[in-house]
Amino acid sequence: MLLLATLGVALAWPAATAQDLAPEVIPAARFNTSVPLRAMPLPPINHRSLPPAVVPNRFHNFDKPARNPGADRPDFADPVLDAGRGSAGPGTVLESFDGVSAAETIYVPPDTNGDVGPDHYVQWINGTAKVYDKAGTVVLGPVPGTFFFQGLGGPCESQNDGDPIVLYDHLADCWVAMQFQLTVGFDLCMAVSVTPDPTGAYHQYEFDFENFPDYPKISVWPDAYYATTRSLGSGLRVEAIAFERAAMLEGQPANMVKFLVPLDGSSFTVDGYLPADLDGPPPPAGTPGPFVGGPEAPPQDLRLFGLEADWGTPSASTFTLLDTLTPAPYDNLVIITATSATARRSCSTTPSTPGMTGRACGGTNCATARATPAAGGASTSRAPARRTTASNGGLGRLR
Repeated sequence: MLLLATLGVALAWPAATAQDLAPEVIPAARFNTSVPLRAMPLPPINHRSLPPAVVPNRFHNFDKPARNPGADRPDFADPVLDAGRGSAGPGTVLESFDGVSAAETIYVPPDTNGDVGPDHYVQWINGTAKVYDKAGTVVLGPVPGTFFFQGLGGPCESQNDGDPIVLYDHLADCWVAMQFQLTVGFDLCMAVSVTPDPTGAYHQYEFDFENFPDYPKISVWPDAYYATTRSLGSGLRVEAIAFERAAMLEGQPANMVKFLVPLDGSSFTVDGYLPADLDGPPPPAGTPGPFVGGPEAPPQDLRLFGLEADWGTPSASTFTLLDTLTPAPYDNLVIITATSATARRSCSTTPSTPGMTGRACGGTNCATARATPAAGGASTSRAPARRTTASNGGLGRLR
């Protein structure tokens, strides 16, 4: 993991076009409330026909200079790379148990992720999900990802296409599940549990996209569920999205507000933007949802945007550049044998504006925005021990 701790003077952000800053408001194409999942008959699971195999981990070689491909610096020594290994902290592992097995899915890689609530742990990999109690006992599953959308109709109910995310919304004491479908058009399929029980009923939603919303990442914030996707159309663009959380918590018709993140002015688009996920008390009312990211090509500045959703007049929602952070030059290759931009991921820690704190994490992409709260304001805290989320953004299928 690369941590960017050295920050320089903020640079100006290239001028965004009017199109970049105009929101697109899209109502849910379908919505429904399901029967409790535990009351549904368990469907069969597609199992792998190949024996399990060990995939070796690849680590950054700290004994060699880091490489950042490019004509301007083909052999670049990263000045902020921490080559040491930290000491073990005081934490204790309370429970450890096996999750969904490789034999319970046909997808490789699994894009493993999960979240912890007061009484349950929910894990969802590409194709398959399970619900556990805190002792590791399976209370539901294995079930296909489409199990969350039974009764909704349409492609979300039938197409189990992957890149799943599951989050526990601690503000509403409920669960949020999401995956894309790309077989019949393009959709993000979302489900919000009616009660704190992840085996219970869900409010279900289908949101249509013009282009493939790849690598979706979602976060909990008081006024919205915020998300980013890599929109794969004629080119790669990053979308910043707000889902109407209050309506979805009640199973009512809900809107999606979507912005295109402004390009960085180069031939390669911005990449790796993530929404900050709230893990503590809510920030002051009206605090926009933070998004952090930046281009992979130099100068690799980190941009902090705020999305302020206006659900009274969704077309009046705004996506505003709040700050530009200039870290010391760094190597963004986590796997240094990779030479293409699509194979690289960066991980960073950045300060934020007063009163705004959050964590944006998605697989090897990880950005944290932290700040001292304004006087009288609430703050949030990162709680890495309560969540286990990993994803490499790829999707394949064994045939």
